[in-house]
Amino acid sequence: MKLLCPACGGEVAFKSKWSVFGVCPYCASMLVRRDLDVENLGKQSAMPADFSPLQLGTRGRIESASFELVGRLKIGWVDGNWNEWYAAFDDGRDGWISDAEGLFTLSFQKRDVSRTPGVSDFKAGDQITLLGKTFEVSDIKQVTCLATEGELPFASRAGRKSTSIDLHGSDDTFCTLDFGDDEKSEPPIIYLGTSREFEDFQFNHLREFDGW
Repeated sequence: MKLLCPACGGEVAFKSKWSVFGVCPYCASMLVRRDLDVENLGKQSAMPADFSPLQLGTRGRIESASFELVGRLKIGWVDGNWNEWYAAFDDGRDGWISDAEGLFTLSFQKRDVSRTPGVSDFKAGDQITLLGKTFEVSDIKQVTCLATEGELPFASRAGRKSTSIDLHGSDDTFCTLDFGDDEKSEPPIIYLGTSREFEDFQFNHLREFDGW
């Protein structure tokens, strides 16, 4: 689906059926999709420079499923930052590829979770059962959205703060819970995934650097 940016009139593509938020590639306006219309939320902050080999439009294939990277979140915390790439799969699914200093993961949002513990119920080192699996709480940290580009399945302005809780299972799976600003009334966004090697994704149309 392509809609016109209300600020500059440029075409903004929404490739995933789950996408509701996008950044105009021409004027950097943040847009929220409402059916066949879009609302302008103002200008997006510039994306901080990094050395990720990935970029919007990078395609790949994993476990016989092809995908395209259509959005990015740059997430910061007290000890650094990392990229969360939003992937639209050709079979209609959507997922996330985390890119943190050469470490990669693949995860999918779990949208059918009816009940979850509150943020205060998690303590580092505790065992917890979620999504039918047993995990250990490995990390609890405050994170901030530094910038976004492309399209996303939720609105995320620069400056959005949340509590990120990482859980690790015994079978190399992990679960991440994102508790937003209003963590007392809004349920967390839940992702289930696994660690991967760069080669697993069979990426093409990668970013080129001087000297390559």
